[in-house]
Amino acid sequence: MVVRTKGDERRLTVVSLPSANQGDIYRGEVGLALGSGLMSRGLEEKLERTSTPELYLVLARLSLALNRALRTEEQVLEQGRQLHQRDEEIEALRVQFAVKSSQLDAVQKEKAKLQQEFAIYKSAMSALKADNKALREKMYKVAGDQETVAAEKSAAAVKAYKTSLSCRKKRLDGIK
Repeated sequence: MVVRTKGDERRLTVVSLPSANQGDIYRGEVGLALGSGLMSRGLEEKLERTSTPELYLVLARLSLALNRALRTEEQVLEQGRQLHQRDEEIEALRVQFAVKSSQLDAVQKEKAKLQQEFAIYKSAMSALKADNKALREKMYKVAGDQETVAAEKSAAAVKAYKTSLSCRKKRLDGIK
């Protein structure tokens, strides 16, 4: 829709689209689509003859209002597209969250299993430590006993040597 005013000359140009009933497109000074059909040429001429500056002003404002409405509609559509895109992103994040949550559950189960194994290992190590301590004490005792036995064997060997030495002397004296 175009409104042109120049001095006393006023011109309104509206290009209408074909209606469902008629396949013609009216180009010209006025071609308004009203309801389900297009205006007749007689009505167009009457509109042109009876138009006043106020009518042109209203129609000019109507054009501005239509442009604003179209821009607003485009903005709403763009915001709707952005919202739809954000919804898709949120859904993707929900899926990622579900995957990470299931992975976390698996890791927590594995952690619990490892903690149980560690507790069993720790218990076994405590038992082994006690057994090791008892074995060490037995080993110290056996080592002490071995030292005693070795000392006794040494003493017995020395005693046997001393007794055998006097016997040897007698034998040597007897041989001479």
